[in-house]
Amino acid sequence: MSAMERTELKMAVIAEQLGLSWAELARELQLSVDDINKIRVENPNSLLEQSSALLNLWATREGKRTLYAALKSIDRMDIVTMLEGQPSFIDHAVNYVCFADVFFPVSFDLFPGRGQVR
Repeated sequence: MSAMERTELKMAVIAEQLGLSWAELARELQLSVDDINKIRVENPNSLLEQSSALLNLWATREGKRTLYAALKSIDRMDIVTMLEGQPSFIDHAVNYVCFADVFFPVSFDLFPGRGQVR
């Protein structure tokens, strides 16, 4: 599994786990109120799609805060611990790469029929 594929998988896992915390994370990542409202309007029926849109917007802007630091700030250590403590969850055949060090836009299908990250 390539580094890009591992990063995409981690983004999908984070998006799925965020739930209602996505808006709090957006504020912590210093997204504007307009950006948050735009995500809500463009993805009105799916927390997964809202979370995915947030993560993609953050990745394309390469915000000042790392994603892990922001997750810790909003008391979502459960997500950080899951990703950092379980490299085998991502791919037990390759070396683990810390997601906090990887910043680049991603484009992939999260779950067929459920949402896309653009």
